[in-house]
Amino acid sequence: MVQALRHGMLPRTLHADVPSSHVDWSPAAAAPAAGAQENRGITVGTVTATDGTTLTVGAILGGTVVVHSTPSTEVLALGGGRIADIAAGYSVFVHGDRNPDGSIVASLIIGGPLDLSGK
Repeated sequence: MVQALRHGMLPRTLHADVPSSHVDWSPAAAAPAAGAQENRGITVGTVTATDGTTLTVGAILGGTVVVHSTPSTEVLALGGGRIADIAAGYSVFVHGDRNPDGSIVASLIIGGPLDLSGK
């Protein structure tokens, strides 16, 4: 993964065409506890704007998501470990808590200059 990021590429997935036999894929096993995932916020996309504490992300599935950081937000960015190190144009994965307005308070942001357009 690290080498792929250094070369501006996404690594190939391993065995993605066949579900793992080591995981119970039944609906009962896959269903989260009631309400456990209700406020979970995840997005993947390209940063369209940033002010050093907040990102605006063009999600790959469409739409725009505002991502807020806190002092406890973990940032893994190529070239640094602060939200200010994530520039417009970077591709990001964001995990955190979704607000009622659809924005996300990030607990983790991973970003780098990757092309997610598939071109």
